[in-house]
Amino acid sequence: AATEEEKLSQYLRTSQDPFAQAMAKAEAATGVQRERIVYGAAAVLIAMLVLENALLFIGHVISCAYPAYMSFKAIESTTKSDDTQWLIYWVVFATFNLCEVFVDMILFWFPLYHTFKLAFLIWCLAPMEHNASNLLYERVLRKFFMKHEAHIDAHLNRMGQRVQAAAGDVADTLAGKQQ
Repeated sequence: AATEEEKLSQYLRTSQDPFAQAMAKAEAATGVQRERIVYGAAAVLIAMLVLENALLFIGHVISCAYPAYMSFKAIESTTKSDDTQWLIYWVVFATFNLCEVFVDMILFWFPLYHTFKLAFLIWCLAPMEHNASNLLYERVLRKFFMKHEAHIDAHLNRMGQRVQAAAGDVADTLAGKQQ
C-alpha cells in the first residue's frame, strides 16, 4: 500500500488536472520539487489560519479591554479632554463594528485581513492627536451625525416608545398571571 506522500507524488506527477499542471510549471520555474511546493503552501495556509485566529482574539482584547480600562480612568479623572478622546474612540469603534457586520463575510477571505484590522484598531486608539478615531470622527462621522441628528433622534424616540409599550404589555401580562 502506498503512503500518503507517495499518493501525493503520483498525483502531482501523473494527473492532467489544472492544479497538478500548475505545480509542474511552478517546479519548472523555481527548481523546487512540486511536492515541496504543496507542503510549503499547506504549511503557510495553516500558519495563516492559526495566526489569523490569534489576531482575532488579540484584536478583541486590544480594541475592547484596553479602551474600556482607559475609559474608566478618563471617567475618574478631573479633565474633560480624556473623556472626549475615549468617547470619540467608542463612536468610531461602534460605527466600525456596525459596518463590519455587513462586509466581514467578504473581507474575512482576504489574506491578512485581521492583521490590517488590528493595525487599524491600534491606530484608532493610539495616544496621538491625529489617530484614526479623531480623523474619522472629524472628517466623516461628526458631519454625518450632525446632518442626520434630528432624523436619528426621531427614530430613536419612536423605538423607545415602542419598547416601553411592549415592556408595559409584558408587565401587565405577567401581573395578570400572578393574580
